[in-house]
Amino acid sequence: MFFKYNSKAFNKMGAHILNKLKLKKTKDIVEGEVITFDIESPTFWNTDQIDWGINNSKYLISDSQIQADNVSLKDLIYNLSLVLNIPIVIKQKRIDATRKHDWQVHYKFYSLMQTDLFENYGIKVTKENANYPQYTITKKAP
Repeated sequence: MFFKYNSKAFNKMGAHILNKLKLKKTKDIVEGEVITFDIESPTFWNTDQIDWGINNSKYLISDSQIQADNVSLKDLIYNLSLVLNIPIVIKQKRIDATRKHDWQVHYKFYSLMQTDLFENYGIKVTKENANYPQYTITKKAP
């Protein structure tokens, strides 16, 4: 699909794609094990810590850490959740998760990840059972 920049379809791209492909998205609240990010006093890196240039990948994901150049907290959480295979939720609602930062996060050993995220970024990490949203996309009935 093509979306003209700043058009009505561009600004509602997700809904437009679902509609054109005759799909529907449902949101359920489920309970399960999650990693919670408690971010009271963030010390996020600026975007000058890592610079891989303009046309390079934004991520370098190895078997033990994620490095990211100019990436939002929201995107980092998505990729961290994929490699850990567990949902991650942010406790605070007032955090701007779309602002870009540079990141270098160890994830292979949980205690090292906790220390790394707290000391470098001010993120307190805990594992707990909590309610979190789960989205399901299905084909609409004919």
